[in-house]
Amino acid sequence: MSVKQLELHADGHVVVIQSPDEVRADESFEVKVAVDEERKFSNTAKHHIRWIWLQFVPDRTKELLNVGHFSYCSDANPIDEPDGDPACTSPVVVVQMKVRQSGTIHALVLCSVHGMREATKHVRLIR
Repeated sequence: MSVKQLELHADGHVVVIQSPDEVRADESFEVKVAVDEERKFSNTAKHHIRWIWLQFVPDRTKELLNVGHFSYCSDANPIDEPDGDPACTSPVVVVQMKVRQSGTIHALVLCSVHGMREATKHVRLIR
């Protein structure tokens, strides 16, 4: 599995897409999108990832296909804070998808403090 990531920003957020570089038509493959996974994103009530939007753009077209939109609760306090809730989420999404053409996976991520981030990863169809 290879990784495509956005360059490190001054605020430290790194969006990473993990998926195979090559896939077969109509065969399921796994796509994982994570934010600051290696550094464990702080995820506080004031500073959190609001959503991750996963899209696919087939080569030779400008058509944007929605794969999924994943929202996170902003009112939950992380477990490791003194007044933390008994459960919280991390900004990670794992999906199974199929394609019929080579194309680019786009992951748009919205941070409550730093705004939008994007990462892309090209997947090539093999026969």
